[in-house]
Amino acid sequence: MPDLTGTVQFEPGTHVGHTYDAKGAVTGRRAVTLERPSRFAADERIRARGRGISYHVGGGELGGYWLATRRDLAIATLAG
Repeated sequence: MPDLTGTVQFEPGTHVGHTYDAKGAVTGRRAVTLERPSRFAADERIRARGRGISYHVGGGELGGYWLATRRDLAIATLAG
């Protein structure tokens, strides 16, 4: 998948980000609960086997974590 830059918009609710090792095993997780829609910088995307497409968050509370696409994860202003 091509690299990208832009923002990812998250709807209110709990969102869980993950970190992975070189083989794709989960090495960390962080959950945040948002009270209102919020945007964070996205700087990369991957398609992980069995996990679909995930976006790497470049800043904010989930900076450095990967978030898998889901119904309430809206992507905005992407360029790649």
